[in-house]
Amino acid sequence: MDIRQAVKGGAYDLHMHTTASDGALSLREVVHKMKQLGKRTIAITDHDTMAGIEEAVAEQQY
Repeated sequence: MDIRQAVKGGAYDLHMHTTASDGALSLREVVHKMKQLGKRTIAITDHDTMAGIEEAVAEQQY
């Protein structure tokens, strides 16, 4: 797949925040929501924290 088509089609979101910084959803909620929306790749970009890393590792098994 051409990267332009993938991005245009919305399969990726490479800038997302969780409640670990200034987002509205927990990491788990973000992952579930993005799966529902058909996102194939996401990047959690919380500010000044790695607080969600253990939850992220556990959630990747989902």
